[in-house]
Amino acid sequence: MNERDKELIQRLHDNFNVCIQDAIALIHNLKPSLRISMGTDKSRELNEILAQFNLKAAEPKTPSDSADKIFFIAKDDAILNELRSFKPNLENPGRIGELLGYPSCCVNSWIRTQKRETEESFPRVSKCASNDIDRMDHQLNFLLHTGSRLKIGTRTKKRFDEFLKQPFHPSRLSYLIPHIPCSFSCRHSKKYARALKHLLERPFPEYLKQMEYFLKKPVLLINDFEFLLFNGKITNNGRLSYDTVIDVNNLFKKGLIGKIAKGDGIAVSPGYFEIYDNGRRVGKINTKAEFFNFV
Repeated sequence: MNERDKELIQRLHDNFNVCIQDAIALIHNLKPSLRISMGTDKSRELNEILAQFNLKAAEPKTPSDSADKIFFIAKDDAILNELRSFKPNLENPGRIGELLGYPSCCVNSWIRTQKRETEESFPRVSKCASNDIDRMDHQLNFLLHTGSRLKIGTRTKKRFDEFLKQPFHPSRLSYLIPHIPCSFSCRHSKKYARALKHLLERPFPEYLKQMEYFLKKPVLLINDFEFLLFNGKITNNGRLSYDTVIDVNNLFKKGLIGKIAKGDGIAVSPGYFEIYDNGRRVGKINTKAEFFNFV
């Protein structure tokens, strides 16, 4: 990839909410299409850049009620036209995922999850966790990306809006797969992630390095909107040992972050978790939480 192309991709990233990894995947035909949102209508400038890579952007024929404008990007006119005309169809609820290039196993898993969800039960990004996997592949870590949060009903919409309003943190750009995987061992998702890493290594090595820095961090997740990363590791006995806490979205309760920051270990049990300092328990938090141990 030449310097001019790298500069154009960086402009897509900086000005049009097109993450570098998604632009690379589109350009190299790793994925067929992409959905983005922009706060202002800059479609003419966007299409001028996309044309350099034989890509096009177009709005849905039915306008969104969102303040941001939605655009679909693709090379294939047939795919772009179907995306523009797409309406939710109860007979084929997974079609949008197919058009965006998501693996069918992950699309079907997402459909099953939606049927189980209610407003009181947050649309958990952790639904894809397999109970028998202690060491999860960081390439399939989709917990940090805004796109893994869904709006169901008034309660989650309010939390989602709060999530979007938080100060930007670079971890939000950290994902290799553009979909919620059916499990952290999904071979189709792993194949996509490996191919994307190969495409990123030479033109954007620092960007890839930063992504993997966040993707490999242990995660303590309470719900879709309250989670922390740690500089540390999960030990053989299932306890988190850490040096520092990384608060990535400012939605975690501040008093609780203070307690966790004063400790150096956390143990999760059903319905609660405990904070330790030098082996001594210094706090018990009566809140359900989960560890994610990415490697």
